[in-house]
Amino acid sequence: MPTAVVLSTTDPITEPVSMSVVLNHLRLEQSLLTSTDDTAKAEVEYLQLLLSSAREACEGGTGRYFAGGRTLELTYELREPYALPAGATATTVRGFFQSLDDLKGFNWEEYRKGATINRELSVGEAATQTYTVTVTLDDSLATQCPALAKIAILELTGEWYRNRETSSSAGIASRELPVSYRQKLAPLDIRPILV
Repeated sequence: MPTAVVLSTTDPITEPVSMSVVLNHLRLEQSLLTSTDDTAKAEVEYLQLLLSSAREACEGGTGRYFAGGRTLELTYELREPYALPAGATATTVRGFFQSLDDLKGFNWEEYRKGATINRELSVGEAATQTYTVTVTLDDSLATQCPALAKIAILELTGEWYRNRETSSSAGIASRELPVSYRQKLAPLDIRPILV
């Protein structure tokens, strides 16, 4: 799976789960959304931070993106299969490849064999070569988010909201984060297994 660096985002990002649904899930009053009270505004801002963080955690756990409005740099190793995430459009490439057309038809196995036979590179050196593709994520990703991912995002947001402190205090051990959200995300995981 390529490593991703966010270059820019639209503000605000359209989340796949609305704040209204988050409030229902947490059994909080919907009036928090329209309140002019500073405490209520701070609570909604905190919930928004948790929601965005939970979405990012679910994206990292599946290799998929569930919200658009971002420009990313994806860095691939040559041995990884080149595949753009759903809803992504490649704009530029740099590194081993200099144009997007160079990516088409590249055969890693043939390159590896040729580089090692000619003693240009060892197998390990050939595998660690990289290229970076700049992509934009379409805003429609939030509406196309699978229901399992939405539930996992909600569950993780709720868990972090209810358990704000991660350390134990005064001899009381903190609960371990439930893994049921990972079970929900498992069928959505598209990250390749590299050998």
